[in-house]
Amino acid sequence: MIYGVVAGVLVVAGFVLPRYLAGRSAPELGDTVVVPASTVTPTPVPSTSPTTGKGASPVSPAPARTAGVDDDDDGVDDPDDDG
Repeated sequence: MIYGVVAGVLVVAGFVLPRYLAGRSAPELGDTVVVPASTVTPTPVPSTSPTTGKGASPVSPAPARTAGVDDDDDGVDDPDDDG
C-alpha cells in the first residue's frame, strides 16, 4: 500500500513539476532576454606571416642505398643481392 502511494506521488510530481518549472523559466512574449557576456578572454589570433629566424640551411636527403653486389655463390633460387 505504501509503495502504491509513493509511486503515485512520484508520477504526479513527474508530470506537474516539469510543467511548473517550464512555466516559470520561459520568458513571456515581449520580454527582454538578457544573455550575460562571457568572462573567458578570447584566444589571441596568430599573425598571418610567421617570423622566420636564422637557422640551418636546407639539407637534401642522402642518396638511396643499394642492396650490394651480386655474389657468385648465390644459388639459382636466390637472386637477391648480399649487402
